[in-house]
Amino acid sequence: MAERKEKLEIPVEVRLNSGNLTIEEVCALATRSKTGFYEDLKAGLVAVRKIGRKSVVPGPIAAAYISGRPLPQVA
Repeated sequence: MAERKEKLEIPVEVRLNSGNLTIEEVCALATRSKTGFYEDLKAGLVAVRKIGRKSVVPGPIAAAYISGRPLPQVA
C-alpha cells in the first residue's frame, strides 16, 4: 500500500508574509462575506492568483486587503 504524506500546516501569520491564503481564510480574517470579497476583487481592491483550478490570494496582498491598505505590487 502507498503511504499517505502528512499535509504540512504553515501558520497564517507566516503565509501572510510569504505564502498564499485561500479566499475563505481571507474572508474570515477580513470579516467579509465571499460575495463582498468578489465585489472587492472586481473593484480592484484585492487580487487573486490561480494555481491549477484553485484561486489563492498572495500573502502580502491579503495582508494589505485585511488592513485596508492599497494593493502592493506582487510578481
